Amino acid sequence: MPDFEAHQATGRSDAPGSRQLDSSPACAEACQVKQHLDHYRRLAAKVRFVAGIGHALNNPLQVILGTADLLLADGPASPAWRARVEAVQDAADCAAATARSLMMFARERRLQPTGLRPAALFETVLERLRAPLHAGRITVRRHLDGEAAILADPPLMDEVLTHLVVNAEEAMRSRAGGVLTVGVARQADRVRVTVEDTGPGVPAGMRQRVFEPLYSSKMPQDGPGLGLAICHGIVAEHGGTLTVEDGTAGGARFVIDLPAAPADASIRTRSV
Repeated sequence: MPDFEAHQATGRSDAPGSRQLDSSPACAEACQVKQHLDHYRRLAAKVRFVAGIGHALNNPLQVILGTADLLLADGPASPAWRARVEAVQDAADCAAATARSLMMFARERRLQPTGLRPAALFETVLERLRAPLHAGRITVRRHLDGEAAILADPPLMDEVLTHLVVNAEEAMRSRAGGVLTVGVARQADRVRVTVEDTGPGVPAGMRQRVFEPLYSSKMPQDGPGLGLAICHGIVAEHGGTLTVEDGTAGGARFVIDLPAAPADASIRTRSV
């Protein structure tokens, strides 16, 4: 009996015709490949699932928004009536944004890259978000190389920078203010784009998971946890990487690394 237990523990057997566990590097590599394939199959199923939900939600939400517009235009002029309709409109707008995120996550749109200066795009994004940044008492610092250029799809890269800035603002909201630092720097044949906050930061154990679809550390009402997954996918489609690390002041720094545009590339004058 002790001999049998020893063989069980080591995975070996001296009995004729017995099978030994293969611990060779080739077997370990095959197991790892299978795990990756299983992971991507599960991810593909999630993509199909969230795309179906996005499409199913979008059409009735557009009907609700259109009806709300008509009610505001033709309904009673009383402030109480308008406040109720506007509350419905705000909630439908929020749900429609979630539906768009779901569909964007599963999009099949081909990239339409053009020469783009991230510094100019940052200025557009910051101007668009000036009101919430001011309301949150966020100080903005810029370290922008205005000449650095990349080849990118402007609306998609706008989506990435907008989400990262909003994410930083939300991280600092509970601290009643903070510093948002945005950066663009040319490094040899790469361009490094950064968004840094002075919020609570991202724990080391969460840094890989924050880019997973449907993972979120926020409250359920704050969204389905697709924003960073979408950003990660967009950057990857552009041949780059998106990572997160500690900020200089204890917050989080999101780093985008992208190929620089060729010297003869035509640069788009409008950011989006």
